[in-house]
Amino acid sequence: MNEGLNEILNFYENEKLALQDIIKSYIEDFEYKVAYFHSKGLKKVNQKIQLLKNLENSNSDQIDSLRRSKNIYDNIHPGLKDNEEYLNYINEQKNKIDDKIENFIKQSKQEKIDGQEFDDVLFSLVENRIEHFKFQLSKESNIYLDFKKVENNLFISIPNYKNLRNNYIQYKSSIRALKAIGFKKHKIEKSLLLIYPLFNFKDTIEIKELTSRIIYDGIGYFNINNQSTIEIVN
Repeated sequence: MNEGLNEILNFYENEKLALQDIIKSYIEDFEYKVAYFHSKGLKKVNQKIQLLKNLENSNSDQIDSLRRSKNIYDNIHPGLKDNEEYLNYINEQKNKIDDKIENFIKQSKQEKIDGQEFDDVLFSLVENRIEHFKFQLSKESNIYLDFKKVENNLFISIPNYKNLRNNYIQYKSSIRALKAIGFKKHKIEKSLLLIYPLFNFKDTIEIKELTSRIIYDGIGYFNINNQSTIEIVN
């Protein structure tokens, strides 16, 4: 993970720890209603953390789940600590989980678009060296993100957004999630459009996080059935 994203991740990790301590304190004081409101904030922070992790590894959800499953096998009942057959079974299960984790890591490396390539094309767009580019998510289903600069704004659109419904993606929940991110229906071009101001543009970190939210929250990673690629349009 690059240095900038790592700094943001560390910030949210610290925020998570602080909120956990606050919630614990309120529960101990029987302030359950206040604890509940802080837990909603904790949920949002956890979502931010997962989005940042997904930028580095698209399979981080599955990997985290497998690691939690593996931790369960560390809690060996005292009466079974000398049971060789049981211990062999435990080690076998842990090795299977390790193999699955390793496969997810390898899979992610194969599917992950190069971060520098995405940086380069974004800077080329902002500096008017290219007109726009497509970030292909599923070429077979013609689902992609179109990035275009218009004056001092970045236009991110999903052309023919009805393809989401035609390809058995959960259409209504996807549209709700994309609208929550900031997309609006553009009836003339029949697309979903999000306008990102570039007045204070310094680096690509926020745009990467936004793109991650579009893919993972809005469209859903498992609906992307081929390697994501960038197609520059001059």
